[in-house]
Amino acid sequence: LDLAAAHGLKAVFELNHKSAQIARDAVAKFASHPALLMWYGLDEPAEGSYSMAGALRDAYHTSDGQHPVYSVSCRPDIFAEQAELADVFAHDPYGKPQQVAEWMTRAVAAVQGRKPVFCVLGCFGQERADELRSAAYLALAHDARGILWYPWHQMGGGPLGVGLKNSPT
Repeated sequence: LDLAAAHGLKAVFELNHKSAQIARDAVAKFASHPALLMWYGLDEPAEGSYSMAGALRDAYHTSDGQHPVYSVSCRPDIFAEQAELADVFAHDPYGKPQQVAEWMTRAVAAVQGRKPVFCVLGCFGQERADELRSAAYLALAHDARGILWYPWHQMGGGPLGVGLKNSPT
């Protein structure tokens, strides 16, 4: 967070280990940090993890009234269910610009005007610049309130937590 703040950036804070108590402890330690933008609830929650996602959302809400809870989905068939698990709802079309417009439309419909929708656009280093521009334009043209550039690159199921790469492209 300090490095992000030094560069004028804000961060979405995600825990490696998750429980309501760990979330409350993170709030106590980091909520006042100037680089904190949002708490990351649960990444791509499956139906079986909704109780954990709800517990995390509720722990953040009761511990910190200043920062929203963010969650991302890659399942347009259950966007409406997953949108209830966060204050800021995002979808990740996994680097497929051709899906951005459809998924944005579905995500905006799922939140029914009650919360912002972000689009997560993969930038793993092999995408063409025109594809990234096209995907960003489509997201904004279909009511995205934010875009997150996602540089994760964990090829071949490499070690967990290792994969963010420095890719000038």
